[in-house]
Amino acid sequence: MNNEKFMNLLGDAREIVEKALVEGRPMTEDERNKSMNMVEEAKQGLDDVALERKIAELQAAAAKGKEEETQEEVKGSMGERFAQSKAYKAWMKQVAPNGHIPESAKGINSPAFQVDMPFEKKAVLTGASATSGGAFIQNDDTGIYVPMGRKPLKLRDLISVRSTNSDMVEFVRQTAQVTQAAGVAEATSAAAPTVVTTATGNPTLVYTSTVTNNAGGGYKPEGAMAFEKVTAPVETVAVWIPVTKRALADAAQLRGIIDQELRDSLMDEIETNILFGQATPDFVGLAETPNILSQAFSTNILTTARKAITNLATNGLEASPTAFVVAPADWEAVELALFAAAPYLPYQQSMWRIPVVESQYLTAGTAYLGNWKQAVMWDRQQVTISVSDSHADFFIRNLVAVLAEARAAFGVLKPKSFVEIATAASGSPS
Repeated sequence: MNNEKFMNLLGDAREIVEKALVEGRPMTEDERNKSMNMVEEAKQGLDDVALERKIAELQAAAAKGKEEETQEEVKGSMGERFAQSKAYKAWMKQVAPNGHIPESAKGINSPAFQVDMPFEKKAVLTGASATSGGAFIQNDDTGIYVPMGRKPLKLRDLISVRSTNSDMVEFVRQTAQVTQAAGVAEATSAAAPTVVTTATGNPTLVYTSTVTNNAGGGYKPEGAMAFEKVTAPVETVAVWIPVTKRALADAAQLRGIIDQELRDSLMDEIETNILFGQATPDFVGLAETPNILSQAFSTNILTTARKAITNLATNGLEASPTAFVVAPADWEAVELALFAAAPYLPYQQSMWRIPVVESQYLTAGTAYLGNWKQAVMWDRQQVTISVSDSHADFFIRNLVAVLAEARAAFGVLKPKSFVEIATAASGSPS
């Protein structure tokens, strides 16, 4: 059985269940049998291993962009690339030839080290204290570093990502389409239009001309369209932490700081801004974008989601949505309803055959549907790491600042390619 037929059978079976839930009733015996038979037909000719592989492929496609957070150091990570880079090693060889920066060393200023990977703690990390940097220096070092963990990043994998060399990104957005097309009857008269000129004003210095097309002249309608220029500023996202020289000399600790704290803090802020924006600078997120469509809550989440699809197809400029983005609590409600109605259905992270992506950055009550490729993030500067003691009195305290920085802009090319959805009666879209 080919993939298309397999997916269609499961989609049809699921749609029967979704329809019954939308109508607020249990499935009829005929509907249940039909749905179950479709699932069984999909299984025919497939052994258990093949079936699991097929379902895993569907789940992976539905959750495209899902990025599982690793709890251990991974070879080739950004931190390891940084610590093993020639530029960093050469600099460390100059300031710490014996593997440790002397306490007497002054005037430490590193160049900016470029980390070729895309995109707070304020307590000082020390090498001596067991509750700070010294916690990473142990006699029996297991090599394991377990961070507290952060919300999974999803949106960057859904949207388009491009690059820019400017501090301001401009693009043209169409605001009105040509809608004046009409049928035109054949001309029955060759007479020219009638022009009437009227003098107005006192004294008579203003003349107004009125042109009236000749009846039966076969004139074609004139069309019109409009555009606007949109400017998206490049936002600088940065964070730094103070570190002692002793802690800085320990590459394993520095790798953990870069991988699990500084970089993740930057990416967390960028993910938040893509959804909700940032007032300074005027970084406009999806929720703040004018003219996106709105879908009010209706009965339950599945019903509302189906109405949002129709809303996009009827009023939108992009009839091919790529994903729903929903809060975990809202997706839980959908899954529990589906499981209660049809526990025999294979797991699929989708609603009405459209993939669903859970985002912990959303709260229950609001979801989004759209063609996410119509949202663009422009990378101005990927993550860079700099180290310096030229901050406040760090020079005389044997402290250095480790700074992580990235720059990016964001914009929605077609606002009507998105629908903001209220998933509860009290969660009306803004």
